[in-house]
Amino acid sequence: MAKGCILLLAVFAAAWFLERRELERLELPYASLAATLLAAGVAMFAGGLQGIAEAWSRRRQPESGPEAWTEGALVRLSGRLLAEGPPLRAPFSGRDAVLYWYGARARQRIQTRHYRQPSWRGMDMAPCVIETAHGRVRLKGFPSLRLLSIRTLSGDEAAANAARQLVSTEWTTAPDMWSLDLDKAQETFSGASGTLPSHLINRLAMETLGMGEPGADEAHYQRKLHELNWHYHERAIEPGELVTVTGTYRTAPPHVDIALSASMPRHEIQIGAAAQTASRHLGHTLVFVAAIAAGVAAAHYAAYASGGELYRRLVEAVGNSLGS
Repeated sequence: MAKGCILLLAVFAAAWFLERRELERLELPYASLAATLLAAGVAMFAGGLQGIAEAWSRRRQPESGPEAWTEGALVRLSGRLLAEGPPLRAPFSGRDAVLYWYGARARQRIQTRHYRQPSWRGMDMAPCVIETAHGRVRLKGFPSLRLLSIRTLSGDEAAANAARQLVSTEWTTAPDMWSLDLDKAQETFSGASGTLPSHLINRLAMETLGMGEPGADEAHYQRKLHELNWHYHERAIEPGELVTVTGTYRTAPPHVDIALSASMPRHEIQIGAAAQTASRHLGHTLVFVAAIAAGVAAAHYAAYASGGELYRRLVEAVGNSLGS
C-alpha cells in the first residue's frame, strides 16, 4: 500500500509539472489551479488502474490457501459463517443472526437550533467461525458491512420490536458534538477499539421518546414511535450463510482479525463465495475507472480544445456569475 501511495504521488507531481507547463504555454489564466485539478484527475485514473490490477489478481486467485495463513498476512477466506454458541437476535426483524447492524431514525426532523433527527443505532457480533474447505477459522472484530444489502422495516411488528429493544437495552448517549453523526460515534465506541454490543442513542431521541419517564414501558414507546413515524434499518448475516471475509491472519491464537479500523481499511465481509465476490468486485472497479477516465478526458478537452478557447470562456462565465 505504501509503494502504491508513493507511485500515485509521483504520478501527480509529474502530471502537475506537465499540465502547468502546457497551460502556461497557452497563456491560460489560473494555470496552477487548473494544473492541480487536472493532475489530481490523472492520479485518480492511475489509482483506478492499480485497482483494476488488484481486482484482476483477486479474480485469478479469489481465496487464500493455508500456505498464505501467516502472521500479519491479509487473507481472503470463503465459507459458511457459524456462531460458536447461541445466535443473536436482530432487534427489528427478530431473525437469527451471527452479526448485525441496525439503525432507527424518525422520518421528520425537529427544529432546535438546527433541524435534527432523533435516531439510535447499534451493532453486535456473536463469537463465530468461518467453515472453510480447509477447516474452521475463528473470526474476531466487527468488520465493515457496507457491502451488505440494507433491509428497511416498518409497520406495527417492527415498531413493537423497537419498543421492546428500547426497554431492554443498556444505552450509551452519543456525545453532543456527534449527535448528528452517529456513524462516527459508532466507529469511536465500538469495533476494534471498543466493546460489543454497542448501542448509541442521541439526546434528541431520548427527549422525544420520553426515555426515563415514569411508566416508560413498551406501550409507552410504541405510542411515541407512532407519533414521529420512525423507520428501521438492519444489516445482518444469518447463521450458515455463505460469506467471504477479508482480514489479517493472526497465529497466537489462530484467527482472522476482520475488525474495521483506520489502519486496516480493507477488512470486510461479503455475502457469497470468493470467486463470485471477486468477479463482482472486478466488474464494479471497471465501471468506476471508466467513469473516472471519461471525467478526466472531458476535463482535458475543456482545458486544451481549440488552444484553450473553451477554457477561457468557462473562466469568463464563472467570473461573470460570481460578479453579478
